[in-house]
Amino acid sequence: MRRGISKLLPIRIPARIQFRISALFLALLLTMAAGGCALLGGRISRTDAEARVAEARRHLEMAGTMDLETLYPADHKAATETLSAAESALSGGRNARALEAADESVAASRRMLTDFYLNHIALLAEKLKEELNRKTADDPDNPLTAQIPEVESVITEARAAKSGGGQVSLDQVIADLERIMRITYSIRTTLNRTLESDVSFDTGRYRLSDKGLSAIDRLLTSVIADRDGYLSSFPGKTIVTRVKVVGYTDALNFGEGSRLLRELQEGLSSPPPAGPVERRRFFNSRLSELRADTIAEYIRTTLRRNAPEDRFEIDIQSVGKGEDIPPDVSPPYPVMDPRRRISRIYIYTTTQ
Repeated sequence: MRRGISKLLPIRIPARIQFRISALFLALLLTMAAGGCALLGGRISRTDAEARVAEARRHLEMAGTMDLETLYPADHKAATETLSAAESALSGGRNARALEAADESVAASRRMLTDFYLNHIALLAEKLKEELNRKTADDPDNPLTAQIPEVESVITEARAAKSGGGQVSLDQVIADLERIMRITYSIRTTLNRTLESDVSFDTGRYRLSDKGLSAIDRLLTSVIADRDGYLSSFPGKTIVTRVKVVGYTDALNFGEGSRLLRELQEGLSSPPPAGPVERRRFFNSRLSELRADTIAEYIRTTLRRNAPEDRFEIDIQSVGKGEDIPPDVSPPYPVMDPRRRISRIYIYTTTQ
């Protein structure tokens, strides 16, 4: 070691001085290896220590929000004690110790969060997928079908984390847990109603009858009554009521010169098809669209009434499917089939 030091120095130094320099040089190397050499930028700054302690605090607060102390008491205790040690070291100016203790706290919190994600959130996602498949089976009109890919993405992420060593970030836990809660709430608030055109619309018209208006009002009663519950369940979130109205008709021809046919022809940008079958299908499709639009507009007006503008949004979609066979309607399909003269309303509440 002394010979090596001598070669690095341009002048001759007594052996005893070289020995002291060698010892100092060795200490310097050890300090550098430990990452603590102030001369080479390895000193832990207070900013770095504060950031790590804040991260540890955020992890532990999330674990507390999810009540993980009851599931993982040992890890929760470790995370709590090491965070306390980190905060004490930080207040005493011992930045390196604060960072070290904060790392230990983060590690303990992450063990809790990762296990909860892989063994609880992932399981919830699997169950939600089963329930969504059951509720939307044989009913492609149901807007809950749009939630299935979201649930599947959580399942895929959980499987990837498990196969990759089981490391899950705090942000991923928060995002996927919020997603699962939102979808669960959507399922719980879903309301479906089928309106029979024969009683919901005046004969040969696409304007709602008194019975049709009453049926829709009954459907919306619970949605309106639960508004305060939505606000308290999701503080700070925008509450979105999603509505989908799908209209159907039978395959009956329209009487030439009838009032209904004249109304359906109003506002057309181009002439209707000339062939009798195509012409019938065209006007039945238009009738179903107008009926769905009428229902959707009434729902929009009713829900918007007295709703706080800053926290509630309404997303409404109306679709006319004309002579298509509605889901759950089995054959035979006669031309004048009342089961086909319907409008279906889907409503559920979610957040944005």
